Order: sequence, then C-alpha cells, then structure tokens
Amino acid sequence: MTIKTYGFCLAAAFLTGTWLAKQRAVRVGLDPSVVIKTALLAAIFGVGGARLFYVIHYWDNFARQPHPLLSVINFRQGGLEFLGGFVCATLAILIYLLAPRRQPDGSRARAALPIRLYLDVLSPSLIWGLAITRIGCFFNGCCFGGVCVAAGTDEPKFPWAMRFPYSSPPFVRQWEEGRISVPNELTFGAGNKHYQIPLNVLNAEPGRGAPRYLASALQNPSRADPSQKISVAELRELASGLASLPIHPTQLYAMVNAFLLSGFLSGLFWVRKRDGVVFAAMLVLYGTSRIVLEMVRTDNPHDTFGLTASQFVSVIMIVLGVILSLVLYAYFPEQSPGAPAGVRARSDSASRGGAAAANRGERRDGGTGMARRRRTPASRARRRK
Repeated sequence: MTIKTYGFCLAAAFLTGTWLAKQRAVRVGLDPSVVIKTALLAAIFGVGGARLFYVIHYWDNFARQPHPLLSVINFRQGGLEFLGGFVCATLAILIYLLAPRRQPDGSRARAALPIRLYLDVLSPSLIWGLAITRIGCFFNGCCFGGVCVAAGTDEPKFPWAMRFPYSSPPFVRQWEEGRISVPNELTFGAGNKHYQIPLNVLNAEPGRGAPRYLASALQNPSRADPSQKISVAELRELASGLASLPIHPTQLYAMVNAFLLSGFLSGLFWVRKRDGVVFAAMLVLYGTSRIVLEMVRTDNPHDTFGLTASQFVSVIMIVLGVILSLVLYAYFPEQSPGAPAGVRARSDSASRGGAAAANRGERRDGGTGMARRRRTPASRARRRK
C-alpha cells in the first residue's frame, strides 16, 4: 500500500490542529464537541473549497482532458489552493455556529454560542495545519519558487536553494520554459506539443496497463547498445540523473511563516483584550505574508488585476481583517455573547489578581498607619511603664 506524503501531512494537520484547538476550548470552558464538529466541517469544506478554487483557476487544463469531470474529482493528481479552502471552511463554520439548534422543549432556536470566541480558538490551529501541509507541498513539489542561481551560472545563489527531480512540477515548468533539456527518449508528442513521460509511469510495474506513449518510447535504440531497444530500467536511469535548476523552496518559507504565525496567534489568544481579535489578526497577518510569498513563487500566473489569484484574495482578507478590528472595538462588547462566565485572558486575570493584592496591601498598611496615628503621647508613656 502506498501512502502519499501530502495525504499523510493533510491528516496530521487535521488531527494535531483539532487537538490543539480542543485543548484551548477546554481551558476557557467551551464545549470541545463543538470544536470537533467545526474541525470536521473545516476539513470537508476546506478540501472541497481548495479543489474548487484550483479547478476554477485552471479550468482550461481540465477542459482539455478527455473526461474533464473525472479529472476534477481525481485528487490523486494534486491541485488544491489553500485560500479557496480557507474561504469555504470559514463560511461552513459560521453557518454551523449560527444555525438553529433543538431546544429541550423540542423547538428550534439559535443557541447563544460565543461565535467570536470559537473563531479565536480555531484560528491558531488553522494556521498550524497550514504549516504541516506545506511540508507535504515540499515533497509533492507544488507551490514552488523562482529560479535562484548566481549570475551567469547554474549554481545556487543561496545555500538553501534546492533542485527538484525529474517530472516534478518545478522541473516540468523549467523544461516548458526552455531553461533545461530532457532526452528525447523521455518525451512524447507531435508538432509543438511534447510531454514528459511521468516518473510514476517509469516506476510502475510493467504490464498490460502501460500507456501507449511508453511503448513508443521503448522503440528507441538503447544508448548502451544501439542494436538493442531501450529498456524501462535505462529510461529510469536517464531520469534519475536529471534535476531542475536551483529554486527558492517557498514551501519551506511558507512552513516557517505559518509555524511562527500560529505561535503568535496562540500567544495573542491568551492576552487578547476582546474576543474576535485573534481571528482578525489572522486575516491581516496571513494575508500580508501570503502577498510577500507570492512574489517569490512562480507557479501562479498574475492573471487577476495584475496580481495572482492568491494575492487578490489576500488583499480582500487584509481589508476584511482591518474592518473587523475596527468594528470589534467600536460596536461589540469585549466578550462574545454566550461565552462562559469568567473567561478572560491571562493578562487580565493577572492584572486583577495584582490589583486585588495591592488593595489588600493598602488596607493592611492603611490600618497600621491609622493605629499609629491613634497613639497619643500619654498612651506611649503608659506603654513605657
């Protein structure tokens, strides 16, 4: 059985992110079952929304397939965009939190769930999950950055620049752009349309299910012995010696950024002054960092008002986050309606505790001072006797 690295990272992101959100919920007195249900909704609608966003963005590629609809639901070939999943998951969570629920008397009414507090609980976990899925992106080769070579050479400009293997998305893109070459034995097609033989086809067990273009490739003469036909093993050997030019590992940049942002949001959750600010901060900070990362990435075209689609959505996120912050402080109470009694950030509890201690100290000092002021010379003389 083959386990895809990206699928494993996606599952790990869901499980660990849900666990972290559940721990936060329990510590502030929220219902952990609501967190689990919202996490399941986020997973379902997040993956579906990410796929939908990708299909809409690259519909021309799907339309050229023999069976476009089958290609749309074929997740094994990759094709997810985080921001599409984020939008759909957020909408699904909001609908669930706002939906009427059955009351003890059998009627249905909207429960007073602390929506802003739940969003604050979930926000750090969402970015945490993004960080882990970016590890899967790295091994999958998607979400790649631009070429990073020293001037006039093919050598890495920075020590962390990386080369990706044959048939990976960066390799295919650089071959299509004419930056690198591929032996004719590993390509097929006619006219101006040529394609690489996918690596999974070369690594598959030989059998009747082999595609026709592989059979055509095997008609080429062997480089080791031109009198013989080339073998699949030789094609594999040719492919193993190929790699892309060094590129920015933007997947790892995004991973580090998401881990740092998740840690910051987690800390902000415990010192927040108002429910909802963690969610608003996530919109602004992630939107800003995504715009910067898109400047280094080269896998997305600038086809939306001069921006990539992700940059355009990120601008909307920043605007919404700023507006939400202003509205929260202008029109909403500090605590979300329905929040458990006594739910406050640590800093508030500590400040209240410190103020209470200071008040107790003042009362003690004040009492002592008053007692001293009550001592008259006669009373001091009697004490000396």
